[in-house]
Amino acid sequence: EKHFSKGSFDVVVTNPPFSLSKEYQFTPTWIISSDSQPDSTNNNRNPNLFFKLGKKLGYFSENGKILQFQNYTDYAAISKNYYSFYNSNSQEIPFYFPNGEKAGTINQSGYPYFINENVYIFLPGGNSYGLCDEKGNIKWISEYAMPIAAFSGNSNYTISGYANGAIRIHNNNDYKDMLEYFPGGSDYPVIYGVDISKDGNYFASVSGLNRQRFVLAKKENNQAKIIYHEFLDSQINRRTLVKFVANNSKIIFDIGNSVGIYDFEKEKASFIDVDKKIISIEEIGDMVFLLGKNNTDYTVY
Repeated sequence: EKHFSKGSFDVVVTNPPFSLSKEYQFTPTWIISSDSQPDSTNNNRNPNLFFKLGKKLGYFSENGKILQFQNYTDYAAISKNYYSFYNSNSQEIPFYFPNGEKAGTINQSGYPYFINENVYIFLPGGNSYGLCDEKGNIKWISEYAMPIAAFSGNSNYTISGYANGAIRIHNNNDYKDMLEYFPGGSDYPVIYGVDISKDGNYFASVSGLNRQRFVLAKKENNQAKIIYHEFLDSQINRRTLVKFVANNSKIIFDIGNSVGIYDFEKEKASFIDVDKKIISIEEIGDMVFLLGKNNTDYTVY
């Protein structure tokens, strides 16, 4: 401890008895308005950064330039690869690259949904969907007797969860390569959130009421083998997010009052309390960001 004195002021410098934890602080490097005019020289098909706010959507660059901006009246779907507009009566649904160039047309009524480069169409009725190629032609359609309650996919596989507790996994390139299983373990087995590892060997879910649980399964001999499960204190009854991150070494899942993080190396889950619904999970480098929402209040974790 050291003392410095000048006039009537004393400054005391001490060595703290503990080390301070590292904290990240974010300083804005630019701020843009969603009403800004887009860059007329943009020819980039894949700028990766996109937004959807109210009845507006578009793309922007890392240096803060609006690359594409569109207003819409009914409904819209967007990913880093494509965007589209549609309504409940659409029979043909064109979709576009981020620079506005037309990519293709889905010749099927329904609701388009994009996961990165994957183009899906959810068919009327709520219990079937199709995977399309890059031009919008339907490669295959998955039909089931129960409504779809959860959905995810990557470049290799698509996973869907249903109101009766079923989980179905399809190989994007071979529809017949399919696996179906039921995590079970609850009085009401509905699936609320699902995801699958990029290699298709692991799949995770949040499911059930009374009691709700997180389940991790592994593919063995084209069967699902549960390798970890944990009963949860939550009782959410809405669709929730489950996502493999950090090169499939961890799984993040939202359960309403907290966020779970399953660690493959430790073979267990830990939990962080949150007071908002997680609406997005994104990775940037070696960091994972969660966007939480409560009414008009947003928080980044």
